[in-house]
Amino acid sequence: MKDKKAWVGYEIHRLDNAIKKKIDNKLRSDGLDEATMTNGWVLKYLYDNKDKEVYQKDIEKHFNIGRSTVTGILKLMEQNDLVKRVSVENDARLKRVILLPKGEEVHIMIGNAVCDTNQKIMDGITSEELETLFCILNKIHNNINEEK
Repeated sequence: MKDKKAWVGYEIHRLDNAIKKKIDNKLRSDGLDEATMTNGWVLKYLYDNKDKEVYQKDIEKHFNIGRSTVTGILKLMEQNDLVKRVSVENDARLKRVILLPKGEEVHIMIGNAVCDTNQKIMDGITSEELETLFCILNKIHNNINEEK
């Protein structure tokens, strides 16, 4: 590999897939088949914002994913009784996304799986290395979102 810079995105993608796979396997071993890691991120977002009105467009913007993708995710989550979409009284096009009790339970289970996986990820990493990692990730995030 001559130019490592050319492979940064590739390596981040590989790492992301490995983390998702590890967490999904942990969830399945804990008996949770109806939720994926993607569901987990959405559930966390809804849980962290349960004191606010959250709409599909908020989820699209927060995760930087398209409308049809979020629609598919929310439909499956509704089928599994994790969330409910409710029409807004003054605008039928808007649907508020509400976290249901089962969604909160699944959020907690996923949170535990994420913590377990995070402990594994952090093996042998010093606090200084972690600080450097977050600094680099923040720069990458800013670079990718910079308008040019």
